Amino acid sequence: AAALLSALGFSALLTARYVTWHSFVFDLGSYDQKIWLAAPRPNLLDVLDQTFRGGVRVSPCGTVRYWGICHFQPLYVTYALLYRLWAAPLLLLISQALLMASGVVPCYLLARDHLGPPAAGTLAAVLYLLQPAVQFNALLDFRPDHVAIPFFLWAYWLALRGHDRASVAVALVPALAKESLLLSFAGFGLYLAIRRRRLALGLATLGVAALA
Repeated sequence: AAALLSALGFSALLTARYVTWHSFVFDLGSYDQKIWLAAPRPNLLDVLDQTFRGGVRVSPCGTVRYWGICHFQPLYVTYALLYRLWAAPLLLLISQALLMASGVVPCYLLARDHLGPPAAGTLAAVLYLLQPAVQFNALLDFRPDHVAIPFFLWAYWLALRGHDRASVAVALVPALAKESLLLSFAGFGLYLAIRRRRLALGLATLGVAALA
């Protein structure tokens, strides 16, 4: 219930700000352009290439450059495919709100499993929603960094339940959203190697992060 209510609340606030012309973060426009340009590409490789290139190709003084946000972000292939159905910045905003609200669930499960009574899980879920970093990432117009919070919570919960390989797959998702989040993915590998005693898997995760 808390996840659903927070998702509705975050979505309503972001939508109201957008439709009343109060969106103010430059990145929303840049990512909308980046994904809008990638969406009509004829095949997935071209879509992936455009998510890396970022914006419009220009050639000032004979030098080829790309205007816009240029990060290696394979995750945005998913957004590009969704833009074929609904090409609107609201899709980015609402998806951000839903992802951030979904973090309530693993937060509740982690607290319930390790602190005991269900009330502990409820309290953890409420504290998650009151956390300034959660609200900031949910309500800032659009930034790729927001995916780190819910996905890493799910990854830690899966690891603690003994699903180590699945936890690595989930922890990889934020790393596909922005290069800087590869550091967090590397840290998760160290956690698996040291805390979970999964040395081979943890070092493999760390190695993938280092090579990327």
